[in-house]
Amino acid sequence: MARITKPLSDSLLKKIASIEKDKKLYDGDGLILIIKAYKKIKEVLPDQTIKEITIQGSKLWRFKYHFNEKENTLSLGKYPEISLSDARDLCREYRTLLSQGINPSEKRKDEKAEIKLHATLDKEKQQNLLKYVLNDFLIFKSNAISLGQVDRYQSRMKHYILPALGEKVIEDITDSDIINCIKNVPNVVTPKSHKAIDGKAETARRVFDICKQLWKWAKANKRTPINITMEIDINEIVPPSKGNHHYAKITDEKILGELLRAIDGYKHSKIVRNALRLVVILPYRAENLTTLRWDMIDFDKRTLTIPRPAMKVPDPSLPDFVLPLPDQAISILNETREITGWGAWIFHGIKDFEDHMNEETCNKALRIMGFTDESKGRKQTTHSFRGTFRSLSETYAKEHDALFETRERVLDHHENNKAIRAYTHMADYTEQMRPLMQWWANFLDKTKERKD
Repeated sequence: MARITKPLSDSLLKKIASIEKDKKLYDGDGLILIIKAYKKIKEVLPDQTIKEITIQGSKLWRFKYHFNEKENTLSLGKYPEISLSDARDLCREYRTLLSQGINPSEKRKDEKAEIKLHATLDKEKQQNLLKYVLNDFLIFKSNAISLGQVDRYQSRMKHYILPALGEKVIEDITDSDIINCIKNVPNVVTPKSHKAIDGKAETARRVFDICKQLWKWAKANKRTPINITMEIDINEIVPPSKGNHHYAKITDEKILGELLRAIDGYKHSKIVRNALRLVVILPYRAENLTTLRWDMIDFDKRTLTIPRPAMKVPDPSLPDFVLPLPDQAISILNETREITGWGAWIFHGIKDFEDHMNEETCNKALRIMGFTDESKGRKQTTHSFRGTFRSLSETYAKEHDALFETRERVLDHHENNKAIRAYTHMADYTEQMRPLMQWWANFLDKTKERKD
């Protein structure tokens, strides 16, 4: 007499506890649930004690059938990801195939092969997503421009273009798509003056210039059939700039003291606070500050080295930029190392820890602290610290007794005339800068302590 199989139920499956040996439960018509035995492993805890952990066994659906007088088994997935009802539906589907003389296993293999074929065809399209085309373009550009400039290209596209268009195939992007992105470039300068308009216009123009270069390269390399940027007139999208403006900077020592105390008291982010504390002492450009890496620091020699390609003047005949680190800078770096020392970047992103800090982050913090009023000499940006250093080191030149050339090298300023530069490029000012940088750090401490 044939054995009668009692169908399974959801309530039964949910009640099944851990078992010591593998077990099979039958639902009928070839549907089987294999219950794998639990496993016990030992884990050594930090205090060296040993904890035994029980790992529950999986519950696996199988469909058992015969085709051409041969027994076959087909995997249907795991329970509860595949419910009892779903497993039964699959069995009915496969039994229908069997009634038509079709082997379910062969049918599944054919379906997988078709999916793989479509995936191969889609792969070519995937490679032309804008984010991947941009990556290839930047690799190409890195052979012609400085690494710092490549990083700026990437940062601007990441913030203003990729959020809307990064996942689109480049040939599917329209001129209207680009125009909408350019129109949405946010103000990067304090409003209430024409400088806000200039700030937006300048940023928008720079973003669009990158787009023009990108699409020109993409068309030349057959990543897209047309260069849609040729159809766009940037002057119809953003207003013309009203002229260049020098960076406002704080040189009044009383106001500078207020700023230094405000930075020390900045509570929104320790990383941003330390970036500001460091750039006051080491007046780097914003793009250099935010892309500082731990491998640039030599704590033994007390120096910070930035490769020449990453500097504003990427002339390969010039040496890498080396700046001595005063005591205060070493202290800030050691404090920061406890927070970000696990990664590559000294100042990683606020949200994306794998990327470096955005160039605008410190400027935003300065605005939050209220240093935005240029008319009262109270406006400061990240770049402005270079001007603050230059002005005050000039004012107190007799006090620190550093040569003009030494002060210029702190800012990585070089002779514009290439012929003259050829004779001076090997001059090493590192040791001449060392006492100057320590004087500047001490001067800032004294300024911060003064409250009169």
